[in-house]
Amino acid sequence: MTRKAGAQEALIAAFRHGLGLAGLAVIRGSSGIRVAAVGVDGVSALAAGESGEVRFWCRHAADAQRIVAAAKSKLPPGADQALITAAARIPASLYSDAEITAEAVAAIGRVEQELESLRVAGALKSVNRSYRDYRQDAAARGEKIVPYAIWFNKYKKHLVRQLAAALRYF
Repeated sequence: MTRKAGAQEALIAAFRHGLGLAGLAVIRGSSGIRVAAVGVDGVSALAAGESGEVRFWCRHAADAQRIVAAAKSKLPPGADQALITAAARIPASLYSDAEITAEAVAAIGRVEQELESLRVAGALKSVNRSYRDYRQDAAARGEKIVPYAIWFNKYKKHLVRQLAAALRYF
């Protein structure tokens, strides 16, 4: 994964965190296919020999748990269809990973466009002042100073997370 792709993935993850999504993952292993509800970080704790991916997202963790419980009886080979059917029965809103990624990319684009507008207008003075204050404080404590580009990317992730949190109830 390139550095730019990694940065984009981090921003998409920040968007998911801000929305507080719960994932529905399809996991394949030697014992077959299973579904699981996962957090916003996606599939992370897999057993040896398992692979998995998040196929859908829910706005509420409780909905994700109920969908998984309802879908378990209808698994292979249609795991995706079992999740969709279970979500319709509950009822719970289900969003594909592609839908959430598209929403995230649009939000990230808005944040980057606004930051660029502020940069051109010279209105990032308070942000740059925050970095300068951080740098001075870290130097006074004898800590290693994070380069501006890395610090600014963390700041951008924070903005994306805040935007997503604001969109959570719309």
